[in-house]
Parts: sequence; structure tokens; C-alpha cells
Amino acid sequence: MNTIRPEIKICLRNLSKSFGNKIVLDNINLTIQKGESIAIIGGSGTGKSVLLKSIIGLVKPDSGSLRIDGKETSMLTHKERMLFNTRFGVLFQGGALFDSLTIWENIAFGLMQEKKLNKKNAKEKAIQIMSEVELDASVSNSYPSELSGGMQKRVALARAIATEPEILIFDEPTTGLDPVTSNVINDLIIKSVNVLGATAISVSHDIASVKKIADNVALLHEGHFVWQGPADKIEKSQNDYVRNFVNGVSNNQSLPSGRS
Repeated sequence: MNTIRPEIKICLRNLSKSFGNKIVLDNINLTIQKGESIAIIGGSGTGKSVLLKSIIGLVKPDSGSLRIDGKETSMLTHKERMLFNTRFGVLFQGGALFDSLTIWENIAFGLMQEKKLNKKNAKEKAIQIMSEVELDASVSNSYPSELSGGMQKRVALARAIATEPEILIFDEPTTGLDPVTSNVINDLIIKSVNVLGATAISVSHDIASVKKIADNVALLHEGHFVWQGPADKIEKSQNDYVRNFVNGVSNNQSLPSGRS
């Protein structure tokens, strides 16, 4: 009987990155399947953001391999990288909306820059996407400063999915939101990933969010993945690093020595 092997979307092998004498990523390995939703967790300063930036090409690793759809990305030219990055949709921490652009212009930014839609068609598409993230069209001509934090997150999510990317990156998507709004954002993330059939990578400190939006979890500590497993098993893990993270050990407290 033939077994269908999962398709690998992103593959990291012995990936390392240092800044001066500080080793941020130390020979890490990670495989992400096509259509998988994975959450990267860990304390502040453990390398999560550097990892995300390496994947989307904002940081160049010092050594190792980073393949997307089987293609090594570290040697891409600037032109190739720009084209490659159209595969990504990113919800940045804090939203990172353009203050001087209206809501629809924020959402349609990639549609006009990458897809070359004209202004009329881009606005129509943006308003359609607004309905998908439960934003009323009446705010399309408003500016980000006129919206609540939760609504700004929805705009940022709408912008991330507007170009129908293959890979979605969520950097602390629920930070600063109340539990009710966080739950709404989580539901919208799940909906967006499923509709697009996208591969998703999330960075989050919110365990409730991680359990909801991710299939699998990888815990990064001092530049290493010290635990990987299903999201629904995280609270039952006997790994000391995981237990301390889930129980809210502060960055000032010592984590267990050694690796597991």
C-alpha cells in the first residue's frame, strides 16, 4: 500500500546566526510541512524574531541551509528575493500599519505594489477582504489612529492575506489585546489559514492562542529548539523548559540547565 508523504514547505538545517559574540541561533533544525500551522515559543531574546526574519529574508544566516519548496534561499539575488517574498503574508507585532494611509489603502498595499491592481479594483478587493475579517466597509476611508487596537489587528490581518500568500507569518498576533478580542483574532487567523490553505508560522507568548491556532509547537531556548510537539500536548509535557514556560517563569529566573 502506497503512503502519501507530506510535502515539505520549509526546511532549516544547521542554521546559525550570531551578532558579534552573541550566538542567537545555534545549528537549529526545523521542518514545516505544507499546510501546517506551527507556533514558535520561548522567552524574550531567545531568537524567535531573528528566526522569522531569516525565513522571510530580512536577516541572512551565517551558515546552514534554509530551503523553501526545496529551493535554497540564502543565495538568492535581490531581484529573486523580492519575487520570492510575494509568497509571504506577514502580520507584524503591533500591526505596523501605515499611519498616513487609509484602512483600504493599507489592506490594498500589496495588491497595488505586487499584483499591480489599479486603484479602483484594489479598493474593491480591499473592502471584500475587510468583510472576511469582520470589518465594516464604513471604516475603509478611516485612518489607523481612528480605530481600536483590535480593529487595527484585523486590518493588519487583512493586509497579510490580501495577496493570497502561500506562507503566513504571525508575530505576536494577540499581544496587547483583551481575552475576548484575542479569541476573535485567533478565530480569524484559523479561518484565513484554512481558506488560503497556507502554511503558517506564529510567534506568541500566549499559550491559549498557541493551543488554538497551531498544529505543532517548537520551544526555542538559548538558540536551540529544546522541545517540539503537538500543540494540544504542550500543557501535559514533562519537559522542564516547557513546564516553566507554560507556568510563566520570568526571564529573570533560571531555567533548567542542559538540553532535552
